[in-house]
Order: sequence, then structure tokens, then C-alpha cells
Amino acid sequence: MPSTHSAGTKYTLEVPTFLVAGHETTRYIPSSPGHDFVNSDVIIAMRQHALSIHLDIQSKLRDELFTIQSDNPTMDELNSLSYLDSVVRETLRIHTPVAGTIRVAMKDDVVPLGTPFVDKKGKVCDNIL
Repeated sequence: MPSTHSAGTKYTLEVPTFLVAGHETTRYIPSSPGHDFVNSDVIIAMRQHALSIHLDIQSKLRDELFTIQSDNPTMDELNSLSYLDSVVRETLRIHTPVAGTIRVAMKDDVVPLGTPFVDKKGKVCDNIL
């Protein structure tokens, strides 16, 4: 039976599927040892939002995904999708599950400078303490 939906409508109807995809298997991502978990649903939603804004990226990603002929791609097939890998990595870079890390130095360190400079008091400095 032929479909009564346009191609664009079909993709729109799939949005809920994308938003809940992997909900049970990737529910939480550890932010860092000893810290709270970040809900991966937020990351998935941010990726979907970014793709809805950048239609050129969405189109290029869709074209790459359609190169896979199977409804159940193997891990080798998924790993061969370099643009998908880039989109996922960029999403995680921009919308990181780890918002920040607090670190405290245990001791002072000296950072040597490639080019010395003269400070306000006229002292030549060749490192930063």
C-alpha cells in the first residue's frame, strides 16, 4: 500500500523514536568518578535540536545513513560511518556530560617561557610561577 505521507512528514513522525531511542540502555552517563550522573536523554535531545537547526549537516548525515542497506546494521557497518562518528563526537564536545572538573594543585609549578618579558617593575621574567 503506498504511503500517504511526504518524505519530510515521515521524518517528522520519527522524531519521538529518536528522542526515546536507547532510553533504557543508555539512561545515564557517569559525569566523572564520585559525581552525579548526567541523563543521556538530554544529550540525545541536544543532538536532535542541533540537527534541526543545521539542515545541511542533517542532510549529509541522512545521506551517509542511507548507504547502509540493512535495517539491522552490524557494528562494522556503523563504525564505517565516519560522518556519524563526527556528529556524535561534536555533540559530546559541545554538550558535554561533564560540565566541569575542579582541580587543586598539590604544589606550585614553574612554567618556563619561550620568550622572556619585562614586568611592570622592570624585572625580566623567564618563567611563570
